[in-house]
Amino acid sequence: GHASGHRLDMREVIRFEADPRRHDRLWCRRNIPNRRELAVSLLVDLSGSMSSNGKIQAAFAGTVLLVEMLHRLKVPFAVNGFQDKLVPFCEPGGVLTPELIDKLSWMPAETNGCRPGGNNNAGINDDGPCLLAAAEQLSAFPATHRLLICVSDGEPAGPGDCKRNLRQAVSTISSHPAMALVGLGLGNGTDHVSKYYPRHIANVPENQFADRIGRVLIETLMAL
Repeated sequence: GHASGHRLDMREVIRFEADPRRHDRLWCRRNIPNRRELAVSLLVDLSGSMSSNGKIQAAFAGTVLLVEMLHRLKVPFAVNGFQDKLVPFCEPGGVLTPELIDKLSWMPAETNGCRPGGNNNAGINDDGPCLLAAAEQLSAFPATHRLLICVSDGEPAGPGDCKRNLRQAVSTISSHPAMALVGLGLGNGTDHVSKYYPRHIANVPENQFADRIGRVLIETLMAL
């Protein structure tokens, strides 16, 4: 759509024949695209409270949807749960395979403390240190832009000042120039995410979680 360039745009030529006023839109120009590469990390609360009201099942479904979208878009991703420490399911750059889906399907077992070989410490959700660990893992992956999504259904719980630790972690991550952080509150009564995360979505109904997390990804991609 330019007045000069390196070759004619034949679609504009046809339009020009019908409307001579389009003479300044006949040419195409070369340009070098600004390639922006995104990497995404999902962090899911695996505390015992997530086992109620179908929350962990919704989280699993949303995780699978997000992974499938990222796989199709060729966006590298990581998936972790958290309790007293990071519970890994997929390292950054992982690929969508039946084995990965099977591994993710054990998320509900972690919330009940019965996953074979799992962490199984569902009485603790110490968000802050786990959030920092996930951010460090994500920042080490080569990308120009990074998205870290944290899903939780309640306030931090565990030894020490968990709430203060989470605030400090969010502040540290938010200062990273190439990392976007989003807190998602899964289920009713999750206004807590508004206290900790500058960018947040609270009180997400279980049956709408997959849709909401997909929207976060789409909004991020559109902003690149």
